[in-house]
Amino acid sequence: MTKDARDNVTLSQGIFIDSIVAGFAGFALSWFITPMDGAVMEKMSGIKPSIQSSLKDSFKTILTKPIKYAKLPQFGYVFGTYSLSYVAKN
Repeated sequence: MTKDARDNVTLSQGIFIDSIVAGFAGFALSWFITPMDGAVMEKMSGIKPSIQSSLKDSFKTILTKPIKYAKLPQFGYVFGTYSLSYVAKN
């Protein structure tokens, strides 16, 4: 965006645009970050014997039941964290 184009954007328009972009970025990243975060937690707590087995199960669920996976609280936490971090940064 050129300097002239940025001058024509009001503060509320800028916040709205940043919020939309943050939502898309958070949503896109959550599909990759959530399984990795969950795999580390499951390995450390002893629920799964290895990180690879947890990742395999997570990605299987993502591919076969994406809506169910997106409704998990963990997905929402990662989505919220990344989206709000993006908004705060910009």
